Order: sequence, then structure tokens, then C-alpha cells
Amino acid sequence: MTFEIIDVFENFKHDYHARLTPESLFHTWFSAMQVAPTLRDWCIQEYLSAGEDWVQIAHQTVFTRTHQDYVRMRRIHERLKALIPELQPTLKAFYAYPKTIKWVLYHGLGNAAGWSTPYQGAPAILCGIEKIAALDWSSDEELLRLCAHEYAHVVHEHLRGPLVPTAQRQHVPVLKLYVEGFASYYETFIAALPERVTRWEKDCALVLDDLKRIYAQALIQYPSVCDKFFGAESLIYQLPDTGYYLGKQWVKTLAQTYDFESLATLPIETLERSLEIFLTGHS
Repeated sequence: MTFEIIDVFENFKHDYHARLTPESLFHTWFSAMQVAPTLRDWCIQEYLSAGEDWVQIAHQTVFTRTHQDYVRMRRIHERLKALIPELQPTLKAFYAYPKTIKWVLYHGLGNAAGWSTPYQGAPAILCGIEKIAALDWSSDEELLRLCAHEYAHVVHEHLRGPLVPTAQRQHVPVLKLYVEGFASYYETFIAALPERVTRWEKDCALVLDDLKRIYAQALIQYPSVCDKFFGAESLIYQLPDTGYYLGKQWVKTLAQTYDFESLATLPIETLERSLEIFLTGHS
């Protein structure tokens, strides 16, 4: 297994200046991303696909906080460059796929902290430095968990192919919970980190039964509500990203019955039955 680090963030860092206005930072970013036009287009297209004004979001949300986050961004950037090579033997010991993996460090438009997708002909993990900084994931453990989480997605997709993008609409809420739960459960094992319960997980645990009830109801009546379980800005009981916690608890129960590869390739019918039991207590 070999790693290739593609450092697009370095271009933005080279042209950054503390006196730049949000508008100037926007143009700096657009110019810096010329070395990665496909990646730049992906950042933009995510907003266009959702019917949102990406230019307005860039000006009013992303680049208005660049200066306050910049020191944190630089530290995250440097730590990722140091930590990623150290992960190589750990990832190889866990599954030894793929032969080559690209790690792309870049400044996006607040799209995602981590993103696993093929890039330049190889499996890749994209690390959005500005999003990681905005979430304040700056410790080595948090960065390692992020990398391991995205690597779990890489292996999962290798074993069963892309799921959510190709799924029938009625299956998407089930598969989204499964895919993110799978990565959230296995990230600790992949990164060889100690099991640690965070304050966020403790808070989620207090409302777990309510989360189950809401998700079960949404699956039947309002599938779009399931989207609110994912995303730092989407709050359920004032908690972000509750779908990751709920999915992790579900996959944790599945891991008592199935080994890694079997769990990664469960048919949709099995997943639907299992999720119903997990959420409601009966089949």
C-alpha cells in the first residue's frame, strides 16, 4: 500500500494574507484551485445541485471566517501531512486495500471535513482543511479518527460498490445510516485508537430511544426528515450529526453477528429487517 499526498491547500496558503477581504479571499481561492479544477468544480456543484447560491455562501459564510480560523487551518494542515504517512502500516494491517491511495489536502467551500471518492484514477480521501478547522477538530486523535472514518468508506465501497448514489429512493435513508454507521463503528479499530466516549456521544446516548423513534417514524412517513440526522448544522435535540451515532449503535449490534466482510456486504433486505428491529424492538 502506497500513499500519495496531493497538497492543494499549499497553493491557498502561499497567496493568503491577513489583510485580504472576503471578496479577495474568494478570488485567491478560485485562483489557487486552478491546479485542481475537477475538485474546484465538485465544491461548487454540491451547492448547485442543492439549488443554493455557491458564490453567496462563499462570500458570506466561508471566507468571512477565514482569518479567525487560519492559524488552526495551518496547524491542521501540518499535522495531517505528518499523521497520514504514520497511518500507512495501521491501514495496511487492517485491510491492505487499495494498492495506492491519494490523500488530497485542500481548502473547499465548507463542503466536508472528509470525503472518500475516486480522484485522478485512484481511490482518494479528500480532507477539507477549512471545514475541519470550522468544526475545531484539531487534536491528533480527532484527525486520525477522521482519516480512519474515510478509509472505512474506501474499503466499504471496494467490497460492495457505491451504495447511496445508486440506491432506489426508498432505500436511501436505510443505506445512509448503514454506510455512516459502518465507518463510525470501525474508525476506532482502523486507527488503533482507544475506545473513548466523548461528551457528544454521552449526550446522544441520553436521547437514543428518542432518536430511534424519530428515525423509525421518518422512514415510514417523512423520509426527508432522515437528512436532518446528518450534518453539523442539522440539529436533533440540539445535537449535530446524530445519524452517525445512531448508525454506529446499529452497526455495533450487527457486528455481534457478522464478521467485517459479511457486515460490509449485507443485502438491503437484511439491512431493512435489522434496522426495524433495532429502531422499534420488533420485526
